[in-house]
Amino acid sequence: MIKLLILTLGIHLLILTSVNGKLTILYQFALPDDLDSLRAKLSESGFETIQKSTGLISFTRQDTKVVTSRLGSNPYQATYLATASILREEPQLVITAGPCGALSEDVEIGSALIVTEVVVHDMATLANQGLSQPDKQLTVDLPPDFSNLSFEGQTVPAVTVASGSAFVAGTDARARIARRTGASVVDMNSFGSLYVFAQFDLASLNLRVVSDQAGENASEEFQSFVESYDGKLGKIAAGIILENPLSPSDLSPYPALKELIEKKTPEKQ
Repeated sequence: MIKLLILTLGIHLLILTSVNGKLTILYQFALPDDLDSLRAKLSESGFETIQKSTGLISFTRQDTKVVTSRLGSNPYQATYLATASILREEPQLVITAGPCGALSEDVEIGSALIVTEVVVHDMATLANQGLSQPDKQLTVDLPPDFSNLSFEGQTVPAVTVASGSAFVAGTDARARIARRTGASVVDMNSFGSLYVFAQFDLASLNLRVVSDQAGENASEEFQSFVESYDGKLGKIAAGIILENPLSPSDLSPYPALKELIEKKTPEKQ
């Protein structure tokens, strides 16, 4: 059973909608098991599954809609898919879920993490490919309650991820990246996605699960992990979505929040 210590997450998500609006959440996944586990949990809670002609799946329940897309396996795919999904769906919140490699043997395979900072470890390569930013570091501003996120009694810790365009598989490369960036884990898509989210000023929650130790046996460890993976991140994402009130347009229990949003919502002429 998912146990999420998020005391007021529903209020934070309500802020993302207008008084009479519909909350749209974009869920981007890298591993199919994370989509399957999300679908199972949402279906159990009354969400209707809609299969689109494009092959994408969405879930709806009253005023909440969850749309899905692939996360992308490298910074270029991640940038394109994030941009296309945001323009098409116009979400108020994005949840991403994907694997990462550990930059220290102290980080166990199978650990769930939440990304709060991204540092690019091969900026020169990205710049040569046309994807660049003046500052190679991005910070994710999370609602305070996300610091208390847990799953099955285990805290989901916040981490810094080193992000780049190559799969890291070697003890020397792992040590060098850890030393240069101060990151705990490494992946290939966080920078591309978070760069886009920042351009759209879009709130995001970025979940990662450790799939390998980024050492000499990283490829074999990754394949073994995928074969036995049970969709942990999809379960966590479903728990977060289900914490949101059933009808985000009904703000009667939150008079102060209702007043705040009404002040920011232009009256229709």
